[in-house]
Amino acid sequence: MGYPWQLDEESLEYIEALTPEEQPLALQANNDFNQQSLLIPSIFVFVILGGFALLVLGAAFLRLLNWSTSGRLYKLAPKFVSKQIVDAPLVSSRHASPVPMTPGFGKSKTAQGKMHPLSIALPLRGQTVILALLVFLNLLGICAFYKTDVNNYYWPGDTFIQSCRYLSDRAGVLSLGQLPLVILLSGRNSPVRALTGQDFTTAMMYHRWVARIVALQAVIHSIGYTVYSLHYGKANLATAFADPYWRWGVVATVFMAVMIFQSIRMLREVCYEAFVLIHIVFGVLTLVGTYYHIALLEASSYKLFIDFIWISTAFWVFDRVVRLLLLVVINIDVTRGSGAFFTRGTISLASGSGDSDEDLLRVRIWPSGPMRKRFAALAPGSDILLHVPLLEPMTSHPFSVIASGTDAKGLYADMLVRVRKGMTQRAQKKLRKLIVSEGPAASFETLMFVEGPYSAKVEISEHDGGALLVAGGVGIAHTLPILCESIKAEAAGNGGKTPGDAGESSGAAAQRTVEMRWMCKSAATFDVALPYLEEAVLQLRAARANGTATKRTAFRVHLCRTESSSKEDVSEKDAASIDSPSATDEKAAPTDVPELGKEVPHTQNLSSSTHARFDALKPEIDFQWSVGRTEIGEAISSITSESHLFASGRKPTFCVAACGPPTLLDDARAAARAADVEYEGAPFAW
Repeated sequence: MGYPWQLDEESLEYIEALTPEEQPLALQANNDFNQQSLLIPSIFVFVILGGFALLVLGAAFLRLLNWSTSGRLYKLAPKFVSKQIVDAPLVSSRHASPVPMTPGFGKSKTAQGKMHPLSIALPLRGQTVILALLVFLNLLGICAFYKTDVNNYYWPGDTFIQSCRYLSDRAGVLSLGQLPLVILLSGRNSPVRALTGQDFTTAMMYHRWVARIVALQAVIHSIGYTVYSLHYGKANLATAFADPYWRWGVVATVFMAVMIFQSIRMLREVCYEAFVLIHIVFGVLTLVGTYYHIALLEASSYKLFIDFIWISTAFWVFDRVVRLLLLVVINIDVTRGSGAFFTRGTISLASGSGDSDEDLLRVRIWPSGPMRKRFAALAPGSDILLHVPLLEPMTSHPFSVIASGTDAKGLYADMLVRVRKGMTQRAQKKLRKLIVSEGPAASFETLMFVEGPYSAKVEISEHDGGALLVAGGVGIAHTLPILCESIKAEAAGNGGKTPGDAGESSGAAAQRTVEMRWMCKSAATFDVALPYLEEAVLQLRAARANGTATKRTAFRVHLCRTESSSKEDVSEKDAASIDSPSATDEKAAPTDVPELGKEVPHTQNLSSSTHARFDALKPEIDFQWSVGRTEIGEAISSITSESHLFASGRKPTFCVAACGPPTLLDDARAAARAADVEYEGAPFAW
């Protein structure tokens, strides 16, 4: 059977049929062809695959060591490496914000707020090193080590067409050999993520870049063979195109190219559901086209290339099977217990009027399957894939879990969802009809399927100085659970590391500061956080009353309204109270502070009731209100300036965790790097 770069039986039979004078020339030409067209690119494919495997195993090993040392291993790395190489944006401060590829534009969006047709998210410097090495190996594989012969038996006196044929074959081999990586990095349940702990955003970044390289190599392969065939005349090209193997190759290349075009950020955002469905269908057709492109050649030595396709298919099938199994064990009560047979959930209006793009929906699910206990205590930062078949039959959507717990129906998980197009818009329309007849508290129950949870826990308890949590809009779903967990940890007597934990003393009270800054366009959105903050504060008050809580951490929340009050449906008096809650009119009727945890009727003034409920959370949480975007750098300085050096001279450690629009994440990263503190970011889009 042999390898592609070895002489196969068909070639040997052809050479043996030649005259004795021609046989040595034909043998040499075949050996040159096998080396130049097949062996050299195959070597680079194995180097790339082997390097990828070493990176994954190395990352897994370091992750295991870090776990065994309780997180101390990563802290031993020089800060310069993390600050200037691993976590630094490639250029300027832009990483989450896409960079426009259109000449003449300096922003990722036009003046009208629309996404530029061509924009791309730049990787971090550490990621760029890996990608640059990948590009370098691909360039070497396709451009280097050429050897042509003017006396070549098949192409005598024509070194150009020799090089054209070699380049075309090399591009095809390199494209096919890296196809398994494209599929492997695309899976939600990829073994790569399980071994390395890599978040899905990073995995998708690598997936897109490797896919671009694979598609480009496939296009070069197709163009090269077209030039090669045209060299012998248009009739030769027509004859080649009539061959089924050639047409299947065209099919695979076209679908690859279309998928790259279809993956443009603007098109993904316009209709995510259509993007996912088309991507899956075209991906399958690419595998089918590639398989028949090679199989119809009927070359026994090309079995290795067929194996690459089967490996790619196996990775895709593995991810689908795992997802299907998770859907069953999480969402279907195969034991026929007392709960619902299928997972069900409710959708209600969390904030807004029901007819605005700024509306927030609250989704609560009750998993029904035997593995529903995975939702009993979700780590902050966990996200799930939610499928609502009656609203969107074909695709699932990623959402952050803002809270989980147990109610009368069993284990539940809550999500806050911003209304966009597709499934969320259809849910809003259905709610709008119910609100007309039932009022703002209307909700509806529907069948749901959930995958996950997929956790990316932010360990702020490891930082003895404290943490700054930054949220923009619905990004509160990521940062609020971190704050609430810190409050509950304080109640449980485990409020994070302090100087006393390490046997050090700073000469001051052992105090950490955890501050959350939340920016929203409308002040009416702020009340969605209240039920979760109230639950956490109730636990802290009860623990302090029993004497079991620690007094290590000071909690602060800064609420920033970014949109002018003239655009809100509130009075001028209410707008003033948002800016400064304490600056109220002395002659105004006093606002009763409600009992903590008590729901305020929707008919009351929203701004006043929201302030009253926030005031009821004091003194456990200190609140500040302002208008305009917060200055993250100043916020970091405010927290770090309150810390004291330890007796050993060591500085307390801090971290910044952010979730929100791309510009907010880039600002938070830049501010964290400038202050030399750890940063964790969770972007909205994948």
